[in-house]
Amino acid sequence: MALTAWCTAYFLLWGVLYPLRPARVFGISLQGSLPRQLRTSAGAMARVLAVEVVAAAGSMAASAGSTGMAAMRPLIESHLDTYLRVRLREKMPVIASFIGDSTILKLKESMIEEIDVLLPQVMAGYISSAVTVPAVQDKIRLALEATDEQKLETLAGPALRQARARIPWYCALTALAAGILLSALLYFFAC
Repeated sequence: MALTAWCTAYFLLWGVLYPLRPARVFGISLQGSLPRQLRTSAGAMARVLAVEVVAAAGSMAASAGSTGMAAMRPLIESHLDTYLRVRLREKMPVIASFIGDSTILKLKESMIEEIDVLLPQVMAGYISSAVTVPAVQDKIRLALEATDEQKLETLAGPALRQARARIPWYCALTALAAGILLSALLYFFAC
């Protein structure tokens, strides 16, 4: 009884992943349930994951406002400085002739303040328009469908090996205990 339980548990866990590719045995196609179901359930998994990814991207965009601005401030300041000192003189020489260094500094400070307010809104809008559920869902589905059997074995194999090492022994011990209890009950009721 214990040996039967051990073998049953071992082969059931083995059948989750193996055989990786379909194999024909006596005219019956055998394949591990995980590789077989990966392609058929890729769409359902992609829908669930896409909603989570889009929600995470939205919350990251909302929280990255002040952090994002602090990280980009030097780049924005240098670009504004170049624009106000060089390109403005090229594009509008008449206006540039009336603007001095103090005016350039004040213009740059006021533009930075406006960018501080505008940047989080722009980032959130960009991410929400670029990261949509259907677009992310298609990418995840394609990635899942393109997963080959060797990669699947690399990802799921170690966890299943640990389960195949422990669970059959638990089943064998449980069956042994049940067998002993059943034998004891039969012995007492038969006497």
